[in-house]
Amino acid sequence: MNIANTTNNIFQDTNMDTVGFEPEINQIYFELKDNYHVFQIGLNTILECLLYAEQKGEVPQLPLEWINDVSSIYGIYIESDVEEDIDYEDIQD
Repeated sequence: MNIANTTNNIFQDTNMDTVGFEPEINQIYFELKDNYHVFQIGLNTILECLLYAEQKGEVPQLPLEWINDVSSIYGIYIESDVEEDIDYEDIQD
């Protein structure tokens, strides 16, 4: 198995023509290295993976406020594949 490890290098893609933080433009990238390549992975991709792992129960549940903040700031939205529990006795015609 070819697993990537961090090189402890972080880069930021900046665009000096913008004012303020824009996640799509001011992206933070982490450098990783496997047996054959050195490559970067964006913070938004890491956050997507973390939120997906949380959704699948692979990591402890994250605070809803944190998830909402991350989703709002980085434009990360993960559709739930778990149906909401509905008490059909509470539904009236």
